[in-house]
Amino acid sequence: MDSKKLLVLICLIMALPVQALNLKRFLRLDRMRKEHGTPFKSETLVPMHERISIALVSDINLYPAPLDGQMAPGGDLRPPLNSIVLYEESQVLLQETVRELIQRKGENAIDFVVFGGSQVYLAKDYALFVDVANDLSKFGIPYYSMLGANEAQALSYVKPYQKDNYYMLKVKDLAILLLDNVTEPVVPEYLPEEATEQYLWLKNKLAQLEREQNQVMIFAYKPLETKTKNLINKFQNLNLKLIAHSSFYEYSQYQAGKDYGLKLASKPVIVSNSSISAYPLSYTMIERDANGLLKVYNKEVDLPGLRNLAKERWN
Repeated sequence: MDSKKLLVLICLIMALPVQALNLKRFLRLDRMRKEHGTPFKSETLVPMHERISIALVSDINLYPAPLDGQMAPGGDLRPPLNSIVLYEESQVLLQETVRELIQRKGENAIDFVVFGGSQVYLAKDYALFVDVANDLSKFGIPYYSMLGANEAQALSYVKPYQKDNYYMLKVKDLAILLLDNVTEPVVPEYLPEEATEQYLWLKNKLAQLEREQNQVMIFAYKPLETKTKNLINKFQNLNLKLIAHSSFYEYSQYQAGKDYGLKLASKPVIVSNSSISAYPLSYTMIERDANGLLKVYNKEVDLPGLRNLAKERWN
């Protein structure tokens, strides 16, 4: 056998493993194509994550009566007139927001809604908020509530509708920690002497979620305190993707350039939610795609006349 034929034979022998591998790969892809009935794409056939769509609605400041004076019956202080917060239109704004969320269909459908605090102007009117929000449940959209500054004024009115001040939601492969940093600091000043139930609970949940490696989000009414950030930073492998806070005042501070995410080692997306009752009358949409990527954007309530009024007052 001459050298040229010998070289060709050697090349053929060396190519056999590659050909076998290619044949194996072709048969596997062909089997998948037949099973699924569509051209096979690995990223669509085996998604890394389930898609999730969350609406975060904050600082509604719901008020049930016209603003015709400074004192309401019973001595309650009325909201201020001509405020940048449209207290007098808060019922319309909440009803329209709920209607819009219910109407989202198909790929745009909402998985659940989080009301981020200060749902009402006076805690005693909390039942009115629940009455409107329950329309979401009637159409199969779960909703969850957090404590804000206004609810904290009289928790007895809130407790019949919200048992826990802090809790965890596990939706698909996502964990959301909803914290209470209104009625108490999440991490006390002096440890371990002043360790609270919420602190111990959060510490255990962070350790659990770090082991599980599911994606994590944290919601709170006010921006997280430094001590809370330091606690989070102790869990170096925590898959923390997003932190959202809902205080209207803190939102304005954030817009002025104060960055609440600088000290977080995990570098999550920081969401500072605005009030639906103040310009631009918007809430926040948080969406995750099949690759685990987040899309966060403001959705303005479809009430252009009220938005113009809010803009005039804002300026």
